[in-house]
This record gives sequence, C-alpha cells and structure tokens, in this order.
Amino acid sequence: MSVSNIGNNEKLIGVPGSRYQLNTPALILDLDLLEQNILKMADNCHHRNINLRPVAKIHKSIEIAKLQIKAGALGVCCATLTEAEIMAKNSIPGILLFTSVVTTSKIDRLVEANKQTKNLMVAVDDFSNVEALGAAACKAGKQLDLLIDFEIGGNRTGLNDEEMVVNLAKTISRTNGLTYKGIQGYNGATQRIPKFDKRKTAQKLSTKPLSNLIKRLTKEKLKPIIVTGGGTGTVDIDSEQGIFTESQAGSYVFMDVNYKDIPLNTTDPFPFKPSLYVQTTVVSNSKKGFVITDAGIKEFAREQFAPEISYGAPMDATYELVGDDLGRINLPRGTQNLPLGSKVECIPPHCYATLNLYNVFHCVQGDKLVDIWSIDSRKNY
Repeated sequence: MSVSNIGNNEKLIGVPGSRYQLNTPALILDLDLLEQNILKMADNCHHRNINLRPVAKIHKSIEIAKLQIKAGALGVCCATLTEAEIMAKNSIPGILLFTSVVTTSKIDRLVEANKQTKNLMVAVDDFSNVEALGAAACKAGKQLDLLIDFEIGGNRTGLNDEEMVVNLAKTISRTNGLTYKGIQGYNGATQRIPKFDKRKTAQKLSTKPLSNLIKRLTKEKLKPIIVTGGGTGTVDIDSEQGIFTESQAGSYVFMDVNYKDIPLNTTDPFPFKPSLYVQTTVVSNSKKGFVITDAGIKEFAREQFAPEISYGAPMDATYELVGDDLGRINLPRGTQNLPLGSKVECIPPHCYATLNLYNVFHCVQGDKLVDIWSIDSRKNY
C-alpha cells in the first residue's frame, strides 16, 4: 500500500504511547483481541465438528483472511465480485461468492478470478444464469463450482421451491464447465435476536425447510457435499442441528454494539470481545455538560444503536452523532469537561458498515501503534 493511502499516522508506528497520539478520526484494531477472537471461533468450530468459512465482507482485509485460514478456516465468503477478485489475486483459497453474478462483464471477471485461486464457488438461483456461467467456464478452460442459494428467511436471494432446487441441481450437474457442490441457506434475521432461546427457536424453524430439502436431494442422488450458512449468532445452534457442514460466521472477529451483548450460547455466552474501535478527539469543550468531537455521521455507520464509549470518558457518558464530522459526548451531571485534545474510543454500532467508511486499520497492541493495514476491498464493485 502506498504511503498516501496510509494517512498521517505512519511515523507513529512503534512509538510507545502512539495509540493515543493518532490523527483522528482513526479506525483502531486491537491485534491481541482480534487474534483471541479468531482462535476462539476456530477452536469452537473444531470441537463442534462444523467447518468455518468466515464472511470476509466483515473485514475486507487480506491480512485478516490469512489469519483466519491459518487458524483453520476453509476459506472466506465474499459479498461482492471485487472482494472475491482481491482475495483470489492474493492467493486466498476456498472463496465462496455468496451472491449471484449475472452480467456478462462480471461473469467474465468471475471465471478469470476462478483461474487465480483454488476451490472458488459462487451461489446461483436462476437457470439462465447457470447456462451463462457454464458457457463462460468452458471458454475460460476451468471448471466452476456452484452452490444453489435456497431461501430460508429474510426474503432476499434464493429459491424457495424445493422442486426448482432439485431441477436446478440436475441442470448444473449436466452443464459442461460446472460442478454442483451443494446448498447455501442463510437467514440474517435470526442472527441478532437478543435472547438465546428465542434465537434458537427461530433458527430451527427457518432451517426446517433446508433439512427437508437435503433429504429430498439425497433421495434424488444429489446429496450436497457442502451446506453453508449461519453466522456468529447461530454457530452453536447450527452445529447442534447437524444440517450445515460449515458456518459463515464473520462478526466474531470485531463484534460491535449491536452484537456484543447477545449471548451466543448457555455455557460461555460472551466468548468474543470487541476488537474494533473508532478513536476521536475532543475539539470543543466550551459548554458545560458536553464536549464535541471530530467523529460524526461520516465516521460511524448509522444504526438503531449509538456508538458506545469504551475509553477516555467517564462511566455513563453517552455519544451522539450531531453532524457530518462532529460527535457529542454527553457527560454525567457533576463531572468536569474533558480537556481539549483528549482522545476517546468508541465501539461502533455496526462493525463492517463502519469500517467501510475508512481506508485503513490502525493496528495496536496495548498503547502502541504497531502497523497499519489496508482495508483492501472497500467500496469497490
């Protein structure tokens, strides 16, 4: 990555105390907590006998993808073709592009990316798309692996008719250039249900049609090798059901305000710790009861939750987004204003929507900036 993209904090790498000397707003990544989260999820999946193919749209980072694979992940899931291309060019194997690629120009890019890596797959839910992918794969000279996208909740992509899935699987199996690998069934609506028991009930209900589909496909001699879906909020639930062969969990690497207080199981309900923060600076303290910072709407993804202060302000202080580039810290009654230039760190409301607003991670260990990593596939299509 060029110095111009790194920003103004490169000179602080390795300097003691440099975490709190950064030009802000800055996206902070705690490497120790990141590694702990990656290893905990890898260990959890290993012991629960479910594979892990984490969602790379969460971090959009080659460095983090490599850490996940080193810890045992099969590969990564990508939301966009550009994410998949960047992962492929950097020798990341086992890429699943979980959204359909339908235009001629993008299909050409997809089959080119397929030649650059091992075990790339793409999800489909349309017969004409399968025909186009087969023709392109034959022309490119390399088999392309497909998963059929099956709707289990959320009303987004995917077929919701069992018979159509069976017919599509047969079509893929007899189409030159393509290999039928299995089924994708994802329901994002269940992932963040606050209470574990209600989330478990909802996920089991949503995956019942998927279970029936797998039985039907098996009867038709089309048993899926891969059944992929689920996420951080349901990985323990999914492993108990025995329907999925792998999990698409992703948010566990960072966590956020939306996720961090949701119990993930009954024995160790909060195994993953927030590792991603936005650091901001107090730029005005001229009025009593609050101070103004330099991180606003453009620095935090706007959600139903507010950023949560984790460092630099009194307990019970709250954060508000009050302008494009301005935030307000409301201080508890009776506390002194924060000094001008003070650094404050916040857990973002939504981790991956927030990081998409930044170019780089400022990687820290303790109070020291130790590296700066590119957010490699940010906002590219």
